[in-house]
Amino acid sequence: MEKSEHYRRNGNKKSIPRSWHCFLQCAITCTLLLGLSFSAQAQKIERFSVTNVTLKEAIQQLEKQTDVGFFYSAKELEELKGISLTMENAELFEILHKLLAGTDFAFEKIGDHITINRISRIQKFFASVDSSQTVTITVLDKELGEPLPGATAMIRGTSQGGATDVNGIVKLEYV
Repeated sequence: MEKSEHYRRNGNKKSIPRSWHCFLQCAITCTLLLGLSFSAQAQKIERFSVTNVTLKEAIQQLEKQTDVGFFYSAKELEELKGISLTMENAELFEILHKLLAGTDFAFEKIGDHITINRISRIQKFFASVDSSQTVTITVLDKELGEPLPGATAMIRGTSQGGATDVNGIVKLEYV
């Protein structure tokens, strides 16, 4: 009976329920985003070396060695001077973590680009917490209020994220 009501409502016997349509869109998006994320994160850089430069110059050097675009405030990054780092056979994200360690900057991967911004007060607070915390997120369809399996969630400013389960829930460890 429910199927016939669904078909009659949509007027098309081949249509799929909205919740499945949302699930398929989320699954496709998740697959594409994970593919892009792995390609940028897994980029090995044979040798990266800078000595006594500004953070802006270090990022420019890194940009020359990768196919990833960077967005940042040049003025803010020029303020940080005396950056020296040498790494061999390292991944892009590993180098970025080392370059930004001890600064009030963080990076975030968005598509094929990486943005570098000052860390907010909230991010500084979570960074100061010694123990890891579990964050539970439930994702619901806005119109139907039903759980959305396969939706992705990430903790901004980190590489921590995951996809929701069949109940629309994802648990993330915030370290």
